[in-house]
Amino acid sequence: MKFAISAEKIRKSYRLGTLGYRTFGSELRSFFSPRYRAEDNNLESLPRCENGFFHALRGVSFEVPFGCSVGLIGGNGAGKSTLLKILSRITEPTSGRAEIRGRVGSLLEVGTGFHPELTGRENIYLNGAILGMRKKEIVRRFDEIVDFSGVEKFLDTPVKRYSSGMYVRLAFAVAAHLDTEVLFVDEVLAVGDSEFQAKCLGKMGKLSSDGRTILFVSHNMSAVRSLCSECIWISDGTVRMRGKSADIVDEYLRHGTSLAQLKLSERTDWTGMGGVVPDRLDFVFRDDTGGYALSLAYHTTNGDSWMMPRAVIDIRSADGVSVIGLDSVCSGDIPLKAPESGCFEVTLPKDIILRPGKYICDIRLIGAQGAMYVLENACVQEISPRMPSSWVNHPSSASLFMIPQTWSLTGVR
Repeated sequence: MKFAISAEKIRKSYRLGTLGYRTFGSELRSFFSPRYRAEDNNLESLPRCENGFFHALRGVSFEVPFGCSVGLIGGNGAGKSTLLKILSRITEPTSGRAEIRGRVGSLLEVGTGFHPELTGRENIYLNGAILGMRKKEIVRRFDEIVDFSGVEKFLDTPVKRYSSGMYVRLAFAVAAHLDTEVLFVDEVLAVGDSEFQAKCLGKMGKLSSDGRTILFVSHNMSAVRSLCSECIWISDGTVRMRGKSADIVDEYLRHGTSLAQLKLSERTDWTGMGGVVPDRLDFVFRDDTGGYALSLAYHTTNGDSWMMPRAVIDIRSADGVSVIGLDSVCSGDIPLKAPESGCFEVTLPKDIILRPGKYICDIRLIGAQGAMYVLENACVQEISPRMPSSWVNHPSSASLFMIPQTWSLTGVR
């Protein structure tokens, strides 16, 4: 049986801390060396970091039938985006091979395939040409693309002046409406607003029902469940599990919840350049303020101060839906230089009432040089009911949090 996407033992390695190129001779020596052959025979057993190399992918193999929508899930740094870039032929694998049958459309990051100096109108034709479309095909779909994107007023404006949301709207509209048989979509849809995300998911659902093959990377587990019939869980550069979306998503969420129950000092699955380590993350309800409070204690690993400190805490529901994003950059009280150990504290307004259930926090610690510590599933918190009893069975109970509200009804003549 032939497949739309076939990947066989794809491996991608990066040399840490250096930029350079490899010659044909060095590639031959590397290929015929005993060590290289040994790695290919047992790729999944390799450590991800060794001898100055980072192995982003370690022997990933899978097949996707024609007309199938497959979700790619996994934590940050698992290798999902690297895999899509290899399948899209943006970067070459270190070893292994992939075969794609049919025209490919990719939406991997904001502005992929767009020229910033050209207008939105010109970039539609440019992007279509890159995807292998004839001009008459692009003209036939042009009005649909513009209508879906919602950027008609700015069509003759250079895209370098577009916001990131406008960029994504136009890029997705082009990729979704041109005659491609295979579509790769990364987490880039998260840039758009909720209305546009729902619109995109609806369009991808229609494309799938029309026989298109879709490979969809997302941290939104609800979207993966509804859109994808199958799911592949990528972990540490390898395929950990594959199966029906509902089953794999459930197992992935259970795994995340179990990780969140570990102490931060026991976690080794963080990413970043290092230098700052969190000691604990507390998520409690404070009776004195009547709101939820979070505190994140840290220490620097070199005993020095921390320049341009920034803490980001993302709160999401147990099924992966983002609820609240907290960022210390929104406050004017954070100094430019932090002590070697300290504690970030933030209190949510008492008007924010979270629904009962489990909530999971992801954390990022950022300094002057960039991300220093990134960890998903840093803690899990069970929220108990703290809302008026009249709200519990309210028809809008599907929402994740509510705020006090005053309603009135007046007569209309």
